[in-house]
Amino acid sequence: MNTRDTTRLFGLSAVSRGSRPRGPQPRGRGRRRTSAGRVVTSGLLVALLSGCGATAAGPAGTDPAAGTSSGPAGAASATTAISTPTPTATPAPTRAPAADAPAPPPDIPRRSANPADQPAPVSAPVSIRVADLDIDMTIDAVGLADDQTMALPPNPAVAGWYRYGSGPGSAAGATVVAAHVDSLAYSLGPFARLADAPAGTEIVLGTADGGTHRYALASTESLEKPSVPWAAVFDRTGAPRLTLVTCGGEFDYAAKRYLSNVLVTAVPVP
Repeated sequence: MNTRDTTRLFGLSAVSRGSRPRGPQPRGRGRRRTSAGRVVTSGLLVALLSGCGATAAGPAGTDPAAGTSSGPAGAASATTAISTPTPTATPAPTRAPAADAPAPPPDIPRRSANPADQPAPVSAPVSIRVADLDIDMTIDAVGLADDQTMALPPNPAVAGWYRYGSGPGSAAGATVVAAHVDSLAYSLGPFARLADAPAGTEIVLGTADGGTHRYALASTESLEKPSVPWAAVFDRTGAPRLTLVTCGGEFDYAAKRYLSNVLVTAVPVP
């Protein structure tokens, strides 16, 4: 394809024909015109192939078609070198390795945490006797107080059994019996004597069916209330055991409460 055909292809034929002077022209001027026409055409090809199309109106002193600097009269310089930028290969997008399929969740046994859905114990305890400590108390079945703590009878002489937990004769878990240590209305309660009970002390629970369940005291500890492991205290798993709970330690007169709890753990006696 010659220069004239290329010029017509990109819409520049009118410019080339309109700029040709009429009549015979000297051979030297024709060569310069042809050279200038090739420079303009090459500049446009560079602009199109490089992806930088010419703007409608470029800055003063710039030929938007060829991208070359113009002289004082505005004519394009035929001696200006035009460099074609080396195309940069676009790297192929890398595909992230496919993630391994998530492993199915383990089949974990589940059961309702609603206290009302827990299985009832064999028989409810109704009394507790500790002959060596002169303790002989009635036991009431209790649940949860308004603040979601274990409810207790107001009279320290009456103990409470947590009816949503294990009970005497259950195959596993702790049978929890608790009582206030004292009261302004009822004075000191019998469970105040538990703090000094030695290991081996016999504890007897009477049940509603007339049965008797004997335990031997295994340990006694006093813990500040924030450090008491309540989940372990009310645990319904593990070996059958009896847990007695009351207050102890120093008394906070501002808060009107004891700062510690006394926990007694006893194991069944065959």
